[in-house]
Amino acid sequence: MSTRLALSRLLDDAEVPAEIGQTARVLALSVRTLQRRLRAEGTSFEREVWNSRVRRAQRLMLETDLPLSRVAQDAGFVSLSRLSVVFRRIIGTTPSAWRRERRESVVAEQEPENTASLLSVGVRMLAEPQVLLATA
Repeated sequence: MSTRLALSRLLDDAEVPAEIGQTARVLALSVRTLQRRLRAEGTSFEREVWNSRVRRAQRLMLETDLPLSRVAQDAGFVSLSRLSVVFRRIIGTTPSAWRRERRESVVAEQEPENTASLLSVGVRMLAEPQVLLATA
């Protein structure tokens, strides 16, 4: 398993803020080795943390009706503004537009017996790796 994939799984399952030293220990690596391996895979710890938080925000927007300010907080962002900036860099649109588009597509295409397949489209989209710009 790649270091990036292992880190993504760990971050996605974590309920605590990400800290590189603690994360490296869980992965049985030194901080420097973790950094080198991630760089070799074209990413960084910071990028993977942002990607994980955006995935968590996406799940919350799909699965709940929480206000976006609460989604931001629950996904680990310091503010809705920060969620919006990072989300737009990674996904290419704002959280509110993304949520609205997902809701409209479910309403437009929804058939009572086909709800599960519509949700699987959203889940597949969440699983696609995202790359954060270095300026986040």
